Amino acid sequence: MYASRIPFLLALLAAACGDGAAGRATPPATKQEAAAAVPAGAAIQTSAAQTSTVQTSAVVPAEARAAIERGRELYKELDPLAAVTELEKAVELAPGWAEAHRFLGKLQLTLSSVWFGTPTVDQKRLAVATRELLKAHELDPNDADGTYWAGRALVIDERMSEAETLLREALRLDPKHGLAAKELGMLYATTGDVAHAEVALRRAGELRPDDDEIQFQLGLQLEAQDDIAGAIAAHLHALGLNPVHQGPRSRLVSLYQRQGNTDAADAQSHELERWKTFGDQLRAAMDRSRAAPREAGPMVAVAELYRSIGMKQPARDWFLLALQREPENAQAKQALAELGPAPAGARPMSEIPTSDGTEPTRR
Repeated sequence: MYASRIPFLLALLAAACGDGAAGRATPPATKQEAAAAVPAGAAIQTSAAQTSTVQTSAVVPAEARAAIERGRELYKELDPLAAVTELEKAVELAPGWAEAHRFLGKLQLTLSSVWFGTPTVDQKRLAVATRELLKAHELDPNDADGTYWAGRALVIDERMSEAETLLREALRLDPKHGLAAKELGMLYATTGDVAHAEVALRRAGELRPDDDEIQFQLGLQLEAQDDIAGAIAAHLHALGLNPVHQGPRSRLVSLYQRQGNTDAADAQSHELERWKTFGDQLRAAMDRSRAAPREAGPMVAVAELYRSIGMKQPARDWFLLALQREPENAQAKQALAELGPAPAGARPMSEIPTSDGTEPTRR
């Protein structure tokens, strides 16, 4: 789990995808081609911005469009179950509209998964999500983002061969799709294909340079190939992006011990304990916010914890969420002024693709 994202909120703030497995374009011929399809250093547009409006029906009824908009508003207001109801209406009213299926599928997918320590999957919601996402892909097979989301649903459903096909296809359609490259790399890691996992994760890291989970997973693949120095560098990189992430730090303790560097191992062991205490504080603060999702105070408390360790973007995200609840909250307004503007291209948490916050840490 990304400590810089909020799983329970992201599970409430989903955004768009479909059923039927037909209509897939021909994927790259080999895994090497799939990895090579992602050019080094390319920029990535976050997937929430790529929702397609392609439709096979002649006209999308105004009632279906209205239901989609009501669903978007309800999900922003942290009422996901009501949003699901509206999106189901949109699908019923416009069964040939890919966007309606895609939106419903993405929301159901994020609602199906909770990753607090032990992964829990609502299999009924997952089945609906997979059906809807595949249907959207069938209706609009040339939409890279929809193809990615269908592949992601298949990964969670452990249908790895089908998922690989769709993820490779998503990269063929959009070689700069960093989330697809990441998911493909993690799929290879899960199935034990270490060499291809390393290649795909390196590409994903170039496309998503601020993603600590990619660096952590890359470190694990390098460990599996006995590249200890490379693994250490990757784990240190991950911690530089997100010091709260305990996975890389625990691996560093082991790796430094393997090197015989007891001083470095002891230092990381000490840091592991220190950050565990912070992690416990952060988790407790998030629990309080989850228990009162319409109150600003608990969100401000989470934001201040992030700000205290210099993680500006998640701090901004939480302060902004607090202001959505209480527009005149003086503490949040002052803190945002002190933090300054977000980097170019940064988006509010409610628009960040949920896959960044709800996927499991795979070891």
